[in-house]
Amino acid sequence: MTGKVDGYDSVTCIKGGTFNGNDNNVFHHLSPAQADDSFEVSGGTFNKSIPDCCCSDGFIPTKNADGTYGVKEGIYIAQVGSKK
Repeated sequence: MTGKVDGYDSVTCIKGGTFNGNDNNVFHHLSPAQADDSFEVSGGTFNKSIPDCCCSDGFIPTKNADGTYGVKEGIYIAQVGSKK
């Protein structure tokens, strides 16, 4: 669990490990702006997809061949509407 308090920096860096979340996702946020300040994912295996706003700079979400989710090095090169 991680949290953000206005006026204080708080970041959870995930570089590896296995994470199993309940309901819709592993990351629960009130807004994408909070996610940007709370998580930096650059590794690990997850049972739910990872929002792109939680990825470390230079990483994007990916679905693994075994049905799990993670991140890979890369950047988006185009966006149409909300689809990157």
